[in-house]
Amino acid sequence: MKNLLLSSALLCCTLPSFAQKTISGRVAEGPTGETLAYVSIGIPGTSIGTVAAGDGRFNLEIPENTTLTGKDSVQFSILGFGKKTLPLTAWTDATKSLEVRL
Repeated sequence: MKNLLLSSALLCCTLPSFAQKTISGRVAEGPTGETLAYVSIGIPGTSIGTVAAGDGRFNLEIPENTTLTGKDSVQFSILGFGKKTLPLTAWTDATKSLEVRL
């Protein structure tokens, strides 16, 4: 299986409050660092989702009225690379980047 590297470039707000926030970052192939475009990104069990742009960057908007818990997660998937799920709590003000390997 191929590897994915998720570099979270711009992280806004702390997640424990679950107020309106945006989870931002970039998705790339792990070994080469090459951009992975059009990766599906979403919170399972909700209608919250987005698709990474051609340069691998994404912004996942979480509406203020959304009820989430510390057990919720963000799922990344693209055909040929499989799926990877990360806990939503991985994005905090202190987090600069995350590595996702499939």
